[in-house]
Amino acid sequence: MILLEEQKPADAISRLERSRSLQGDTFEPAADYYAALAQAENGDTARAEDSLRRVQQMAPGTVWAERAGEALEQAEARKASAGPSRWLTAQAGIDYDSNVALRGNSIVQPGSISGKPDARAWWGADAGSQLFKKNGWGGGVGANYNGNQPFHRTQFDQHWVGASVWLDRALGKSTLLRLSPEGGFGFFNGSEFVRYIGIRPELRHDFGRAGTGSLFVRYAFNDF
Repeated sequence: MILLEEQKPADAISRLERSRSLQGDTFEPAADYYAALAQAENGDTARAEDSLRRVQQMAPGTVWAERAGEALEQAEARKASAGPSRWLTAQAGIDYDSNVALRGNSIVQPGSISGKPDARAWWGADAGSQLFKKNGWGGGVGANYNGNQPFHRTQFDQHWVGASVWLDRALGKSTLLRLSPEGGFGFFNGSEFVRYIGIRPELRHDFGRAGTGSLFVRYAFNDF
């Protein structure tokens, strides 16, 4: 437990396995439970969950089985809140704008931007992947694109291409610090009109059954 509190899960696993080898095949639910916690902290979630289920099966009705069940529930909640390790989403549709000229990139007289309604098609895609997660650290990359095209006033089309990376640091079993540099380019009528670069520090906390909370700030620079 001391090694776990000192955030040295690999050392804790080594000590527990050495102790188990000295005891032969004797099952000790407390040792398996703490081994599972160390494995989870070390990023080996599959092995940790196997150890917790073994505690439930081999020591039913004990406090260790109860704690193992709680740990498995928390692991499932973290998976649900964290989302998939890889994802790709796409969407498209049609909408109507009562004045597409208001999205222009130049300064014009009020009379020249009134009475320009149009329907337009829009589309977008978002993709990302977690690249690693081990020893309390994690990281990944993401990219996104969205665009739209009016049917008649085609000079008011818009497109956006963005990308980001993130680095995670676990601050305990339920708290995560994420740092996300991000950037992108916006295009209007086929020409680049804005460049964006920013960084987003974020603090996430898992409140169990109550859900997950997030606190973040974003510092960004737009170059038009």
